[in-house]
Amino acid sequence: MTTTITISTTPGIQSSEPGDEPTFSQLLLILAEFETATAAFNVFTDQADDRETIWRLVLPWLPLAEKRLSEAGGSLADQARWQEIVTGVQRPDVDAEIIPDVGTLIHAAWRLLCALLAASRQGPGVREIAERIRESVANGSYPPGSLLAVGRIAAEVGCPLVSVGRVRLAVRDLEAEGLITFSSADRIHVGYRSEAVDQPDQIAAWLCVLIQAGVYPPGSKLPTRLALGRALVSSQSFVADGLQLLHGQNVVTNRNGVRTVVRPTLPFPVVPPPDVDSLLPRLRDMALPGMDLSPTGIRAVCHRAHTWWRSRLTPHPETLHHTLRTLAAAAEHLLPLAVGQHPNNPDVHATLRRTAVTALAAGPSNSDGQIWRAACLGAAVREVLDLAGDAA
Repeated sequence: MTTTITISTTPGIQSSEPGDEPTFSQLLLILAEFETATAAFNVFTDQADDRETIWRLVLPWLPLAEKRLSEAGGSLADQARWQEIVTGVQRPDVDAEIIPDVGTLIHAAWRLLCALLAASRQGPGVREIAERIRESVANGSYPPGSLLAVGRIAAEVGCPLVSVGRVRLAVRDLEAEGLITFSSADRIHVGYRSEAVDQPDQIAAWLCVLIQAGVYPPGSKLPTRLALGRALVSSQSFVADGLQLLHGQNVVTNRNGVRTVVRPTLPFPVVPPPDVDSLLPRLRDMALPGMDLSPTGIRAVCHRAHTWWRSRLTPHPETLHHTLRTLAAAAEHLLPLAVGQHPNNPDVHATLRRTAVTALAAGPSNSDGQIWRAACLGAAVREVLDLAGDAA
């Protein structure tokens, strides 16, 4: 039994006259007819007749897709997408070794029709959207650290929600430029601030501060790279690079397979390890009174600082200052409790000194450094909370 399949085409579709191009409603109908026509195909039998039918249905629309490809100039992401779409439905050469199966070809044809449908909607193109986002970043409308949703940008640039894919393509172009980062959850982070400091350099500089302040005295072992990664809210590779920098500066001895050791003789002056009790009055002066110092409240503020750094968000300066003082209050509350739980453990006492010094040290001048320091303090306070155990 032979089944005859008919599908609408728009007369003059290959014409260069804009008025001859199909409307959104026409393309929507064509897509529905294609889905109906191919619904009964058995993708497991992979019959050649089915492939021929799909090509017959979709090839009339290939010239329009090629036109869209030529119009995508200025957007590498859009060009790559249209090129992939066009290639996916082209009939292979007679002597081609690889022939697409029916299931793959149906999906490729459906994708082409959906792309043409989305492109037929009114609104700015990918290149124009990218330019508007650049302008918003440059003029401060999207400040560094902003977390933006694709839907919000689509609304602001007047792009219909059905064509929100244009925004995604524009964002991909901007991500390739290093202007923003784009997550799989359709969240856009404005980042890559010019004031950003190289992370290994930042880690090395901060470890020098901790060594000078007596947190890790000459001859002592630093925590493992894994522990340092948690403490410094950084990847182990960045930590390893930072330690190697210090090794080259004759600050530490850094060898694979063993814990890094602070050199007995250092190129800068150091103070003896401070007694934790001696740091409490200074913490008390800095602490914000009346804060929720329950374990739940402390975890919440630690998580807030961690999220700022991991998501590259820039809080308002007053919000950041408030969080730092809250963490100082938590440290002042927890340190004596942790000392009581671990009175003779040198590694624990190094952690407690690190927490106090992190809270009391002068903050970096750049916003990246300030947010990272807050995250480090949050990580230290969370560690002390765990050390305090039930006493907290």
